[in-house]
Order: sequence, then structure tokens, then C-alpha cells
Amino acid sequence: MKRNKIYYYLGTAVAALALAACSDEINTDSPVVKDGGKVVSVVVSDHGFDNANPATRANDSNEETIEDNKTVMTTTFTNGDSIGVFAITQNNIPLNDTYVNKALYYENGVWKTKTGQEFLYYNGVDYFAYYPYKEGVTIADVDPTNHTAEGFFHDYIAAFEPYKDQYTQWRYTRSDLMVGQGALVGTECQFQMKHVMGLIVIQVPYIHHTYTNVNDNTNIYEVNEYYTMDQTEKAVRQVAGSEPIYRYIVKPNVPEALTGKTYVDENGKYNVFSISHSGVDGGYYKKYVVDNGTRSDEEGTFDNGYIIYQDGTITEDKLSYKTPLGIIIYCGTDAASENRHGLAINPSVKSYSAWCTSSSSETVLTNYAKTAKDLFAAYEGYENTLKLVESSHTHLAKTLYNFNSQKKYACPYTSTGWFMPAIGQILAMFGPNGAGQTNLYDRRNDWFSTTSNNSSKQLTDDPKIVQLALNMNAMTRKFNNTDFCVSGNSYGSWASTLYSNQKSFRIVMWHSGKFYVDTWDKTGSYTTWGMMAF
Repeated sequence: MKRNKIYYYLGTAVAALALAACSDEINTDSPVVKDGGKVVSVVVSDHGFDNANPATRANDSNEETIEDNKTVMTTTFTNGDSIGVFAITQNNIPLNDTYVNKALYYENGVWKTKTGQEFLYYNGVDYFAYYPYKEGVTIADVDPTNHTAEGFFHDYIAAFEPYKDQYTQWRYTRSDLMVGQGALVGTECQFQMKHVMGLIVIQVPYIHHTYTNVNDNTNIYEVNEYYTMDQTEKAVRQVAGSEPIYRYIVKPNVPEALTGKTYVDENGKYNVFSISHSGVDGGYYKKYVVDNGTRSDEEGTFDNGYIIYQDGTITEDKLSYKTPLGIIIYCGTDAASENRHGLAINPSVKSYSAWCTSSSSETVLTNYAKTAKDLFAAYEGYENTLKLVESSHTHLAKTLYNFNSQKKYACPYTSTGWFMPAIGQILAMFGPNGAGQTNLYDRRNDWFSTTSNNSSKQLTDDPKIVQLALNMNAMTRKFNNTDFCVSGNSYGSWASTLYSNQKSFRIVMWHSGKFYVDTWDKTGSYTTWGMMAF
């Protein structure tokens, strides 16, 4: 679930399926009748979290809005969200087995089953929904004798426990239990969901950093640095985007304590702050503002070889009191995915495996590179990775993408996150705006071949390639004392760019100065480093 905001509203989301029976028939529009029931579509909306103390609310950048003289916080459902539905007759029994914890999935504005079958509305049947859907919930987990949403789900609500660790979007949204009862409105069965957990909102101070590229004053990177929350036992969710806001779903009316720390100074010193509350009602939020939530501004520069940290800040020299994320190896907007400002690598974000376990059946990528000119324009690594992640086949791209779910490799909100680079992005790393600063394009006829597994066509006499290896080694040693290209061995990498449906490009560089690009069957294994655009 997308959490730029906290209140969900999908008043116009219509499913291409019908949901049987809703409790109140409000509109006289005539649905299609099938098998004795009315074919209806599904609409889901959300009441939102109310401010637990409207008299002291703070209107700020957190998308708080006023409705019925109360402050609410808004959000939207996104693809992949799912609800579970029960249909209960007036005899307090399920309509049939298919309406016991029936899963509906949100996809491109509609709620539907995985098989897409129609749902029907029958008079005298009540419909209850909950979010997030959980497989295995049965009629024994609810109270079919109670025909209100909160009463029907009373036992399920009482047993529900939010995750202690809500750092990831998945864990945060799966902690936010909601329930609702359906109402028939024309040809729609509308569920207005209510949050039944509580919410803690924490606004913290931040520093707005503006970094200008050393060699191009039009390339400007901006990021906010925040007070941080303790992410050990209880890990709060930081709002996506540039808002200095943290959120944490809590069990209703249960005392809770959260801790955090201020900025870390150059000596590694910081202060600890704590937030304690006696409890918040279900469906309400309490907001805490730390140190007035003040903003300050700082300016700096960035260049190849600089360190980028998990909080998105950048320094030329590595700081011991910050968590380094990567080393910058390209500065520019051309090769950086999503028109960002540069590319970074982390020597630990890599994997040795086949490009794909299936050589011929992968069709999610349709853009092929054929010439050297095509290679230097292939910057779509991030886009390629997203497509490959959704594929049913096993891909190296998925392994690299999965580094994003590990806390120690988590990327700042300003970045793409880790992806499998395209061939042009790897070449950019070695080019004039990259760490190597070589002009490989001029000698492309010496090192480029589309022949499979062909190392005969390669550079062997260019001192700039030797210097490139030394430059890259100096950078990665500075980051974590790891050589980019070990003496006597090669740096090699698959690219996410395809030559054909069966072959992809790989790049090989030896410490001694050899360098070449060729094609290889996708089922072959090779080490590949991930990249991140910032």
C-alpha cells in the first residue's frame, strides 16, 4: 500500500467483477441478474486515521486534511493490495464456502479475484471485508452472529498483532488492519473501511543538503537528512519522499515507547530522544513533533570517488560515524536512470549466477542492442530490472534487486535502489564522466564483438585501461578495502541489455589492461555488480 499519505480513498475504483450481497440497498439502478443474484462491482474506500486531539493538530506537509471538522491523514491503495470478504446470511451462516475469506486483489483501479469470476449480490446477506488479506482465516476466527463489521471481526481484531519491525513497506501496510461492511449503491458493492489499529506519527528536524557536481554546476543533487529512529527491536517506517515523518502502527490503547537520535556530529556524538504514550484508540493517530521539526540548509559538492551514505548525504572522505552505501562511479544525468544525478556501486552488492535460467523463453525485454553505438545509448538498467523482477523466470536481476530489502543495503529515498545495470551504464562508469575517464568509443572496433564468448577482439595496449583498473581499485579500497579488479584476475559483469532473445552482453576488464565486450548465452554464469542511481 502506498504510504505517502495515511488515509485511503478509492471512491471511483471499480472492479470488473461482482460482489455478492451488501447490507443496505441505497440506489435503484438495476444490476444484471444472474443465478438469482445481482452482478455488482466492488469499490473500497477508507475513513482514514482521525487526529486523537483535533484541538492541538498541526497542519504541515504530511497531507493532513480537514473533513467534518476533524483532521485526517490520506493515502491510496496500490496494485497488489488485497482484502478478504465474508458473506453471511440472516441465519448467521456463510452464503457458501466461496464467500469465506474470499480474496479480492487491487489491480489498475479494480478489485477482482485472481480468476476474474463474477460476484453476486443476494438480498438478505451481509458482506464484511478486512485488510490486509491473510490466507487461512476461517469462520472460526470471526463472529457470524454479529452483523456489524467491528463486531463480526471482534475476535480477529483482538488477536491481531502489528509487526514490531515496520521498516519495510510490506510490514508496515500488513500491520494496518482495517474492517468494513458492504453497502449496495446502484451496481456497486461499496466497502468503507475503518482502521482498527492506532498510529503514531513523528515529525523530526532535518537538514536540506544541496550538492553541486564538481565538473558540471548544472548537475545538482538534493537530499534531506533527518533525525533517525532506533531500528532495532521496534523499527518504524519512514515516509517515502522528502517528508521528515516517521510512522508506526500500534495496538489500540497499549502503552508504547519509541526512541531515536539527533544528528551525529563529526566526533560521532549525538543525543537520544524518546517518545512515550499511554495508548491511542483504534482509528486515531497521535502526532509528536521533536525539537520543533526545524529545517536547516547546507551546501556541498560531489564527484567520482565520493562516498554516498544510507541517508543520502555525500562526502569526499569516508566518515566513520555514518553508514556508507556506495562509491560514486559516474556523474551525469544521461546514464543515470530516471534522470537522476549519478551512479554508485557497492562491492558487496553483487552475485555470481546465470543471467537467466531459461535461454529462449524470456520475452519481457524487447529492446535489443546490435552495434557499438547502441551499447553507448543503453541506459535502461533500472527499467529492465523492474520488468525482469516481475517475470516468472529466475533472473540475476532479481537477486540484485533483492538487496533493496536488506537493511544494511537500504537506499535513500532519492535513489532508484539497486538494479542490474544496462551495458551503457557500465561503459559510462569507464567513460569521460565516469571513474575511468577513458574514451572507449573511439577504439570501439578494437574491443567490441557480437560473437559469442569471443575474447580475441580486445584492447591489450591501452595504458588508460591499466589506469582505469587502478582508479577503480583506489575507489573501492577507499569504500571497504576491496579491489575492484584484483591483480591476475578480471572484473566481469553481465549487462541487463540483450543482444538477442538468447544472448546478453557481458563486459570483461583485466587488471593488466585487457578489455573487451562480447555476447554470451544467458544461461552462462558470471559475476555482476549492482548499481544505484541517485
